[in-house]
Amino acid sequence: MRTKKLDFEVNEGGCFIVTSHRLNKDGYGHFRHQGIEHRAHRFVYQECFGEIPDGLVVRHKCDNPSCINPEHLELGTPKENMHDAIQRKRNAYGVRNGSSTIDDKMARNIKSMLKEGEPTRKIMNELSVSLKTVRLIREGKSWKHVDL
Repeated sequence: MRTKKLDFEVNEGGCFIVTSHRLNKDGYGHFRHQGIEHRAHRFVYQECFGEIPDGLVVRHKCDNPSCINPEHLELGTPKENMHDAIQRKRNAYGVRNGSSTIDDKMARNIKSMLKEGEPTRKIMNELSVSLKTVRLIREGKSWKHVDL
């Protein structure tokens, strides 16, 4: 079976943007090769630099998921990749996060009550939220994007 050639166009940032294959909903080029589904950037990385070691992912230095320029690709850990997404504001947070149990207004209310020194139990009872929700907000680990 023959695989379609991987074509691209170069944009102003030097990214090689896949034009010959479909892009998935997240913007990554993908295709089938020898019966296996591949993401284009991973395939190009392997062709240029060799196998991707277990536990590592191919990251985009350019923050463009459609880019297959080998100079824009680097290996990293999933944690580093997530850090990139957070720094570039590409991660789902707040109400966009599928597991969110409160909204921005509720988070703002919790922050306000915490700032006023209200006990955690009182906040939990008055707003019908979990201990974990209040604790994560108090510790600055969630809803950081919501200001008072």
